Amino acid sequence: MICAAFEEDGPLGSILPHYEPRAGQVAMAAAVSDAFVAGEVLVCEAGTGIGKSLAYLIPAALWSLESDEPVVISTFTRALQEQLLFKDIPVALKAIRAMDASRTPRAVVLKGRSNYVCRERWLAESSRSAQDAEFAPLLRKLHAWMAATESGDKAELDLDEHEDRLFHRISAANENCSATICRGKHGQKCLFFKARLAAQRADLVVVNHALLFSDQGAGGSVLPASGRVIVDEAHHLESAATRQFSRRLTLQQLTNHVRALVELKGASAAGLLPVAVGMLASEGAFTEPESDGAGALQMVRTALQDSDSVVRQARSLFDELASQVHLSSDSSRDQDTVRIRRESRKQQAWSNIEQAADDLIHAVRQLGRSAEWLQKQLTRALRKQLGTENAETMLAAAGGWTEQTEDFVLQLDQGLINPDPNGVYWLDSTFGPDSIALCSAPLDAGSQIAGTIFSEKETIILTSATLTADGSFDHFKGQTGVEESRELAVPSPFDYRKSALVYLANDVPEPNHRDYQDAVSEAVRRMAAAIGGRSLVLFTSNRHLRLTADAIRAPLESKGIGVYAQWIDGSPQALADRLRDDASSVVLGAASMWEGIDVQGPGLSALAVVRLPFDVPTDPLFQARSEQYDSPFSEYSVPRAVLRFRQGFGRLIRSAQDRGVFVVLDRRIITKSYGRSFLNALPDCEILYGRAADLDSAASNWIDHHIEGDVVDAQRA
Repeated sequence: MICAAFEEDGPLGSILPHYEPRAGQVAMAAAVSDAFVAGEVLVCEAGTGIGKSLAYLIPAALWSLESDEPVVISTFTRALQEQLLFKDIPVALKAIRAMDASRTPRAVVLKGRSNYVCRERWLAESSRSAQDAEFAPLLRKLHAWMAATESGDKAELDLDEHEDRLFHRISAANENCSATICRGKHGQKCLFFKARLAAQRADLVVVNHALLFSDQGAGGSVLPASGRVIVDEAHHLESAATRQFSRRLTLQQLTNHVRALVELKGASAAGLLPVAVGMLASEGAFTEPESDGAGALQMVRTALQDSDSVVRQARSLFDELASQVHLSSDSSRDQDTVRIRRESRKQQAWSNIEQAADDLIHAVRQLGRSAEWLQKQLTRALRKQLGTENAETMLAAAGGWTEQTEDFVLQLDQGLINPDPNGVYWLDSTFGPDSIALCSAPLDAGSQIAGTIFSEKETIILTSATLTADGSFDHFKGQTGVEESRELAVPSPFDYRKSALVYLANDVPEPNHRDYQDAVSEAVRRMAAAIGGRSLVLFTSNRHLRLTADAIRAPLESKGIGVYAQWIDGSPQALADRLRDDASSVVLGAASMWEGIDVQGPGLSALAVVRLPFDVPTDPLFQARSEQYDSPFSEYSVPRAVLRFRQGFGRLIRSAQDRGVFVVLDRRIITKSYGRSFLNALPDCEILYGRAADLDSAASNWIDHHIEGDVVDAQRA
């Protein structure tokens, strides 16, 4: 039945114009179906053009209908979520209807709490918007939307960066939002509850990796109960797990946390404790001998004193941490992070840090007693039906404050006193010496993944266009905790011999040479000028990206070619749109533009990689994980760089009609032994070795012959 869906005269053929069966797509769909039946883990690399989304969606939907069990589909990027929701899932559902299924599957997207408006917080903030000049414009913008929205999902809004930060105050992730209270007061008008209810009733539930991990960590209380999960963009699974289980603690966070409980603004109460005490006093709640009005007032005074102690101890600790950063930093180069090694903890100076951390933990717990007292008073008031509505909200906020306090205490204890053997700890001074952050992340993300996903699911499909290094899944499986699995590698159906030229510049100085930057800028300028723009240039360093942009902008703009740099001239998606809409453009990208960019057609005819994408060797987490290998460079660093290199190459050829030149300006791919691993990772392309000075003519000649030649052939046909 699965294979029939992909036949030329089958349902997909009747839905999609110019549909052609692809053997790789059928093979993947069959493997996914078999994994569902057998309850297995399937690791599947599906090259560009396979149509992997439909290859897993149709078997998943059929399985859900037949077993009456939902299937969870997890992605890493919003772009893929939207592609699934608006493009691929509708096609899959039409195909299933054409196969005379008993009913049409239901599909929804469920996001994390921070994406949804909390109606209770919305009403509270709306009532006092006039007193908040910063927040009032956002509330006015949201007013009409709140009256019309069905989802409450902020993705429906066009929020700028500042508005997005303010949105937290009315989101369901706000510590003052209680799902129980909101559901009780607003029913299905509680937008997050409404989204969860829709997910519980759906057959296909699309989420992101972060929600997948957080749901498993919360005991599966958000997503529908399902033993089947498909993880697309699975090459991001390790980084998503790392991010989910990482922690970052700053002095500002601690200070804001204290203020949330006890702050006074002049004679007015602002913190939770004084506000709640005022409410309870007005309701006559303090009738017990041990908690009369005078006792409550003394509790507020004590909490204020305790809060001063917390802030004082926190400043003392972070001053010590700043001194540690100064002592540990290499003065010969900029260094924003300092790893806390075992040797660091043995130094005499570290005993001062441990003592300061211990004093702060004691002060925080002392202040926490005020929150515990408040929770008892609010619980008592609720039993007496006093201030019921406000008391419920305040009780939820007090519980959230206490939970956050315990998390801060754990971060301080593990980071500075009793480290977890599976933890990596470091100090980050990216935002300056006065903004030190204590950071931590799991050393072995695979164990976290195995503990939160693999141990709970019967069938897991892990898929991406790039999962293998040197033809093996071993590196990916090792990083993600996969033990027993079926493996399938489905190559792209594209004819890369016809589609792409790989040009390896053999005379560009190596990246650590003083002339490297000038050589890169000149090569990019000449290439872009020769082909009239149409180029994406990928960097591993924001500094080199800016230097290149500065060097090539004026000479190219004088030729009518626009130069656009990531985050200087627009977001990654905005710059991808620029390439798509304006062929006379050169886009310089870093980080996120190595993947997720889909520009089909001649708007992207050349893609240059200026440097092989190795991790920054001073990154604390990278250092710690490298140390687990006998040969860190060859076993860990190279495979990670190869996978990213393959992602970069994948931006160039997005359809069978695309043609382009892939340029590598890092001669180490030729001169170093590990360069062969990068070349082996590329599909079967024509490879040309040459001087950087000849790149412009080589690129323009190849593009003229292949792209313009294809147009002429098509016109003749």
